[in-house]
Amino acid sequence: SAAKLTAMSEAAQENGHDGKARDLAGVLATCTAVVKLLELEGHGKHQEVKVPSLSAALRQAEQVLKMRRAPKAVAAALTALERAGCCGVLVDHMEPTSLEAFVRSPELLNISTKARRILKPRATALLEEGEWERLLTPKKRSGRSKAVEPLGDKYLQGWRWVVLVGFAAVVGSSCFFRAFWYNMHQNGAFMDDGTAIGKNPNIVDPNLDWDRLMRTDYWGLEMFDPDKWTHKSFRPLTTLTFRWNYQSFGGMDTSSYFVTNVVLHVVCSFLVGVYCKVVCRIPALYTAAATALFASHPVHTESLMYVVGRADPLCAILVLIGVVVYDKCCNRRPDEKVHKGTWTTVKLLLGFLLTTLLFLAAGLCKETGFTFFGLLVGQEILPILTHSWRPTPPSKEDLIPRAGRILAILICGGAACGWRVWYTSGTGIERMDPYSNPFAANDNGYTRKLSYTFVHGMYGKLLVWPYFLCYDYSHDAIPLLTSLTDLRLGLGSATYTAFAAIVHLVLRALASNGTRSAGYGAAVNLGFFLLSFFPMSNIAFPVGTVVAERLLYKPSIALVGAAAVLGQVIMEGPITKSRHSRRFQAAAGVGFLGLWAFWWARAYKRCWEWETVERMFFTDGYKQLHSERTQLNLGNYHLMHGEYRDALAAYERAVASDPAQRDAVPLYHAAQIHMAVSHDMETAEKYLKKAVTGYFSPLVIAEEEVWHDYGLVLWQTKKPEESIRNLQVAVMTNPLYTKGLNNLACATTMHALTQNDHHTAMQGLQTLQRAIELSPNTPMYWRNAASLFKMVGDLERAQHAWQQVYYLEGEDPGEITNNCIWEFYFR
Repeated sequence: SAAKLTAMSEAAQENGHDGKARDLAGVLATCTAVVKLLELEGHGKHQEVKVPSLSAALRQAEQVLKMRRAPKAVAAALTALERAGCCGVLVDHMEPTSLEAFVRSPELLNISTKARRILKPRATALLEEGEWERLLTPKKRSGRSKAVEPLGDKYLQGWRWVVLVGFAAVVGSSCFFRAFWYNMHQNGAFMDDGTAIGKNPNIVDPNLDWDRLMRTDYWGLEMFDPDKWTHKSFRPLTTLTFRWNYQSFGGMDTSSYFVTNVVLHVVCSFLVGVYCKVVCRIPALYTAAATALFASHPVHTESLMYVVGRADPLCAILVLIGVVVYDKCCNRRPDEKVHKGTWTTVKLLLGFLLTTLLFLAAGLCKETGFTFFGLLVGQEILPILTHSWRPTPPSKEDLIPRAGRILAILICGGAACGWRVWYTSGTGIERMDPYSNPFAANDNGYTRKLSYTFVHGMYGKLLVWPYFLCYDYSHDAIPLLTSLTDLRLGLGSATYTAFAAIVHLVLRALASNGTRSAGYGAAVNLGFFLLSFFPMSNIAFPVGTVVAERLLYKPSIALVGAAAVLGQVIMEGPITKSRHSRRFQAAAGVGFLGLWAFWWARAYKRCWEWETVERMFFTDGYKQLHSERTQLNLGNYHLMHGEYRDALAAYERAVASDPAQRDAVPLYHAAQIHMAVSHDMETAEKYLKKAVTGYFSPLVIAEEEVWHDYGLVLWQTKKPEESIRNLQVAVMTNPLYTKGLNNLACATTMHALTQNDHHTAMQGLQTLQRAIELSPNTPMYWRNAASLFKMVGDLERAQHAWQQVYYLEGEDPGEITNNCIWEFYFR
């Protein structure tokens, strides 16, 4: 019959009878679907069934429909035939008893709206008036119902689920509890911690200057001075929490910074569970699982141990509270009745106002908080977009208030984002060095796009498999991708494919069951992920880093929320209704415990690595050998321990990571080792010549230091004129730079005396007098003054300076020498 129908369809197509050809193709599809149904359901065996005609196939299908699992068979048949465009054939041939049995079964809710529309005319004729609408409304499950309830839900009602989520948050976060005894002063301030906290005037000054707080960035740098570099990270509320730690617990010599971060993480973990239960409608047991996973995710270690990462937990806490408040006060569920009254209006207005204030506060903790106004829009739009998948469309009483709330959210969110961009004069980072984000610094747009693809894959890998962790992924830890043949593109492609599959599954879940299903929770988490990941993706604007683990704090909320939804679907799906359900649930439970145990252990080990700055520099330095920044810090570690050979090797690896050798810091440190240890002035000169033309970071090293040491090494290599020019640049860069003034005076005076230029020699002495005025209690400057005055023949002033040396040192300084003491500090 199939072969005959195929031949007839092809003949009709050749003769131009397209309509007839489509009808024949539909009949053929119906036969094929019914035959497949018989193969799957007939006596539980996969066997070939010979069907002589469509009528015979339908008659045999009736026999299948009379089996014990008839409603499920009907649902499967209608779904298959509906895709072929001819499910009406099966509906027309079904016996009334079979049809009524199917309509009264729960399987009615598992077919599409289109199939229900085809089924409705025959079904309503067999049912009482209004019964069709009642059957399309899911009934609440009672304790005596045989329907499968969410696992453990009947034991986790009321306050019990709150206790469970709190317990999961505490136990999950216990991997970070050893940080309660970490001390920033004793263990060292890690990188930006020393600048953003220890040197930030908004934190260390006893009196808080509100005007200064509002005009400086996260690091205490002026944002509106065109001559000064700024990161434009305006986070005043987070800065105030650091001030509270500093002023209340004894400055930097305290563990309160780490205690505060871990406590905030426990609170945020608990709120993740509340968010999953209240907003995403996830059952309590899976909510607790999501809480435990989030609390122990290893990628959060950087947000907690790198103290300046506090901005992420603070922002996440305020966002989660805002989302929950909005859901409870403003976002009416589609299946709830519209309640009118004064209290309802007041609750809505207060909830909206509180949510807006919480999101504004989140944005002042970290900029990404402003983007979550979009999540509220998604929560409002989602029921409207899915109205065609629900039994009844939304009413005007639902649509009009919802549209008003969407408009209000867009106005408030747009105003907040616009104000933030206007206040900081944009979001771009002026004069950003090419090392923090070499992809953004690259001029080739094609290379940037390929490289960002791999970066997105790296973020996906860190979220799912956080085994390799490092505090830095900047230049040249992730080399640029320049060709489509680069195999690293496979990671980005796999991430995009997985994301597309998730989006597809979310849409299918919504199409099947509307906002009552797990699809609603998955859709909310999808929106949460997009809004938290997009600002850090480098798609709209460049960020100050390539990959940073602390940026994944908020996207990981969506990850564990989606994992909870997936767990619910797997544990309560069709497989759990089989005779192997208990085994499957046990295996799934063991798998979850294994994943959680791995994450907890990895987070605990990573927290141990963060205990001291030296341990972190050493561990990650040998873990990430191609990163310029990790090698620089590794070199600093060896330098502090007097291991000059290892330090020089690390600095040279940092220099070699960039063929253009543009970063001044490793060049400067390598040159200092050659100057002070190996006394190789020629090699030091080569490094410093490149350093003075490279990039300087004001948070790491002062620019005048590099110019000064370059001038000093030029003097040692017998290039006095070049030496004087570079020392002058150092002094012009910082007029209060006493070390530079001292050495410039020595170089200028001594070189002028060799040229018999008395006028220039006296100018050099005036430069030294300036250094003495700035630091009058430094014996070295008075010694040099005495020596230089003696060289120019002014013995009276030389003797006066020598008496100052005796006064400051308290002992006889001996005879006045004919040499200068060059000031040099081995950093």
